[in-house]
Amino acid sequence: MSAASNRSSRKKSKYQELFDESVSILFDEIELAVKWERPSILVAICGTDFVRANVQADLEHQLVESGQQVHYLLINEDQYNIATIVSSIPDRSNTIFFVSGLKWGGGENGNNAFRALNLQRETFIENQIRMVLWLTESESNDLPYLAPDFWVFRHRVVEFKQPPMNKRNISFSGGESWGEWIQRLPPENLNHKITLREKLLASLPDEDEAQFSKADLLYTLASLYWARGDFEKAINRLEQGLAIAQLLQAKDFEAQIWFGLGVVYHQQGNHQKAVEAYQNGIQQDPNNGDLWRNLSVVFRDLSRARDAIQACKKAIRLDPQDAGSWNNLGNVYQDIGRIEDAISAYQTAVDLNQNDASPWKNLAQVYLTLERISDAIDAYKQALKRRPEDGTLCIDLAACYRRSDQLEKADAYIKMALPLIEDESEYTHARLEAIQGNVEQSLKLLKVALMAEQISIELIKQDHVFDFIREDARFMAFVQKY
Repeated sequence: MSAASNRSSRKKSKYQELFDESVSILFDEIELAVKWERPSILVAICGTDFVRANVQADLEHQLVESGQQVHYLLINEDQYNIATIVSSIPDRSNTIFFVSGLKWGGGENGNNAFRALNLQRETFIENQIRMVLWLTESESNDLPYLAPDFWVFRHRVVEFKQPPMNKRNISFSGGESWGEWIQRLPPENLNHKITLREKLLASLPDEDEAQFSKADLLYTLASLYWARGDFEKAINRLEQGLAIAQLLQAKDFEAQIWFGLGVVYHQQGNHQKAVEAYQNGIQQDPNNGDLWRNLSVVFRDLSRARDAIQACKKAIRLDPQDAGSWNNLGNVYQDIGRIEDAISAYQTAVDLNQNDASPWKNLAQVYLTLERISDAIDAYKQALKRRPEDGTLCIDLAACYRRSDQLEKADAYIKMALPLIEDESEYTHARLEAIQGNVEQSLKLLKVALMAEQISIELIKQDHVFDFIREDARFMAFVQKY
């Protein structure tokens, strides 16, 4: 196993330990409540839908094995009074309620569900309700403020952090994703989580009150199928959820489903459907910055620079502090040769998010086009500082140092890159071979990369690393052939 793999394994193991420990806290609290026949109000804060899906699946599995059943409740404008709803369920002694969607409760500023919790807080205690309230980070910030008396009644709060970013993560250019970063889990884990949710979906009744819970499950299943690379099933589940959202006229949730469809279509390479999906989502929720941001990424891929810039600027107006929107804007400016504007956008992104390597890497690439090698080196170093497991950054630095005739430093970064890229694509290895002047080996790897659709010939032409072999007759013949 490579040094990179060892580092990755240690990171994942540490995260998994924390994850399992946090799930155990929730389970143990519920188990004690069942044993002593008392209520339990638990709050679980999850940064993304995918994290929430993982926690819910693991916790549900443990609860079912212990003889409990889980009842999912998704809040909406028509069913926002949680206390009344859960208290009306017969035979609650072996039921644990999983409640989510407080922000969809309707009313002024969408606060009805929060207010209802505050007014009927004692109902949960009197009826010995056992409940896990699943919150987004924004909902967790609002709950103590909008429902302070209910907040006092809680028994435990557990926060689930994002998985650590590593080279196995799925990501999109410019920050497009299903909840920013989603870690690809081992297939057996994904399959287990999918199986549990499919069984739960099949067990839900057809009554109206179960439709929102069904839609929420469909959306989560879609994210799991997407993480597994099963795009057709992801689309199928999203379309089923979309039909329910449209039937119930739940605009916010419909916009969320269109977002998911846009992500899947884009990764499939179906850019036009991705555009339509994001635009449909914007019709339902025109102030959703994520939809505008992702739309800008697709427009950029379609070389529709003017549309991409307009979508970026709309996303920035909605959330000026979103570094990803500024980074996207810099990418588009760089594409059309507005270099100074690109630098300004990237520098803004850097200022807004000190931990993100992407704008630093993009800045370095702009500096390279201006032959500002020293500035490019500094920017690449900043990117590597924030993403030390990324061997491709070591390759870029090696190329910069070789370009400036600092051969010892170039060799040092080549050695640093070797263990980090051991499991990387043929294209990455072709870049490393090019820096070292190994033309035949680089071309052999590039051929494999092109056949595997890892890269396009146009991007090979633009990659600064291949400047070291660009004038070689063999490289020129290769480029002309493809």
